[in-house]
Amino acid sequence: MTVRSFLMGGAAAALAATPIAAEALVREAAPIDGEQGLAGQGTLFFLAGIALIALAVVLLPEDQPASP
Repeated sequence: MTVRSFLMGGAAAALAATPIAAEALVREAAPIDGEQGLAGQGTLFFLAGIALIALAVVLLPEDQPASP
């Protein structure tokens, strides 16, 4: 048996054993409390952004031409 065929056999065995090993590592997810703490605040942030843009349009000076 050559080294190459030994390595190929080992790689094939590792590929075959990977799903079995992964199945043993499955765990239950922990419960999450307050996962939606920011839910419903998207509208508030959107309106605040629109207000900032409107304020910038009103308060920023208009472009003045360099020559009369």
